[in-house]
Amino acid sequence: MGAIAHSPVPLPVAHIARNMGLTRQAVQRLVDEMRADGLVRLEPNPHHRRAMLVVATERGEAAYLVAIERQER
Repeated sequence: MGAIAHSPVPLPVAHIARNMGLTRQAVQRLVDEMRADGLVRLEPNPHHRRAMLVVATERGEAAYLVAIERQER
């Protein structure tokens, strides 16, 4: 969630993985789980037909803020 929240623009899974030094498959699995939980949604990418952009939902943003608050304590 942090990579999604701190990015100035929505990114596809491959770019998130590259930025974090993880495999695309590992990030895809997490995005799929977060999507099933309603924390993120996928939007069309105008630069690539198949690489959808990962965007946090309102529920995802709220969950991220709660997690950050707990971490800061």
